[in-house]
Amino acid sequence: VGGGVGLSFTQREYTWMTLTEEQTEISLNWSFSFKTDTKEIFDGCRNLKFTQNSTILKSGNDCSRSFYCIESGLCNLMEGGEVFKVLKKKSLFGIETFLCPSTVFHDVIASENTRLLQVEGYYLDVLFAYNPSLASRFYLYLASLLFHKINDFV
Repeated sequence: VGGGVGLSFTQREYTWMTLTEEQTEISLNWSFSFKTDTKEIFDGCRNLKFTQNSTILKSGNDCSRSFYCIESGLCNLMEGGEVFKVLKKKSLFGIETFLCPSTVFHDVIASENTRLLQVEGYYLDVLFAYNPSLASRFYLYLASLLFHKINDFV
């Protein structure tokens, strides 16, 4: 009687289950839509405000399992006291430490009054448990961002 094999998310453990014929006919859209997909992701985020010259992330500090999106304002990515890169509206940062928790690599300083969206990992865990196709598109999108970031350094 038709059906396929899939994964079900239960209390942080993956278990196998058999999908019905109707469930296997669901088509997945693998392209990440910044407009619609990020709305769902950012609906559960924290809104943060920083004044000019405020330190957002400090190099060497332990990080939380979060990443950030600039909603308004500008931030400077600093290395050794020098501006390494200017981050503007819709820029994402903290992706590396979100994916692989470690210490923060660079200082991030608000170069003007700045509003950020903080996306926390525990929220995404819950969201993606209920919407696994969004999780697939999101992590594919992050992989693409990291690929381009690595190529910029090579």
